[in-house]
This record gives sequence, structure tokens and C-alpha cells, in this order.
Amino acid sequence: MVAKGMLLLYFLALSIVQVLGYGYYWKECTWRKEDPKDQGIIWACEFQKQAHDTGLPVYYSGNIRISGCHHCCTRWYFTFNGVECSTPGAIDGALYQAHAGNLNKHEHGHIEGHCHHVPAGRVNVEVRIGPCTGTGLPLGNGHTGFATLSRIFI
Repeated sequence: MVAKGMLLLYFLALSIVQVLGYGYYWKECTWRKEDPKDQGIIWACEFQKQAHDTGLPVYYSGNIRISGCHHCCTRWYFTFNGVECSTPGAIDGALYQAHAGNLNKHEHGHIEGHCHHVPAGRVNVEVRIGPCTGTGLPLGNGHTGFATLSRIFI
């Protein structure tokens, strides 16, 4: 009787886990590589989205920096199959540098959000780097990754 009760609890817990999505519909891509590019794709992670009527939460965690510039800005942002999120909005983060001289400070960056209206099926989730749109500021000398693991979590 105890074994049947334990088995029932196990299947009930497994059902709850499946409904909530823990351990089933997520993915983590990690890398240990420095990338000195100022524009373009830093890393891409392919994900199989199960349903069309759900949002897709994502985050990037890793070291970022800009250096060697005066009044400049660099932006890190997510795209989904090459397109930025529009609902509820862009998932991005930016670093601005004013009077830094020769400062070359690598800092941990965390960029997080969710995107709606991403269709079900194969989704290429990309972290990109580029100019800070709409600011009129010049692009900074960007650098992504340094001495630690970087990750995209979907």
C-alpha cells in the first residue's frame, strides 16, 4: 500500500512538473570564448518551441565591456530567427562610456526578458551586439566574454 501511494505521488509530481515546464521545455547554451566584435551575432542557440500561443523567456549572462572611446555606446540584444522581439518589446542592454580614458573594465552583464508571438517550431535564439539605436552615439569598442562561462538560457 505504501509503495502504491509513493508511486501515485511520483506520477502526480511528474504531472505537475510537466505542466509547469520544469526540466522539459527549456535549454541552456554555454560557451567560454572571448569575442571582440562590435557588431553581429555573438552566439546562437537553437530551440524547439512547443506551442505557438506561449511567450519565450530568455536571458544572457556573461562578461561585457566597451573601451577605447569617448561618449560611445554599445548594445547587446536578442533576436529570434534574426528578428528582434516586438511584443512586449526589445530584449536588450547597453553600456555607455563617457570619460574613461584607457579604462578596460570587463563586467558581468545580465540581459533578460520574454517575447510573445514567436511561432512554434525551430527557433534560432541569438545574442547580438551593435550600436545603441536612436541615441546618435558612436558605436563603442565592444567585447563579449572574458575569463568566465557565458550562457543563453531559454
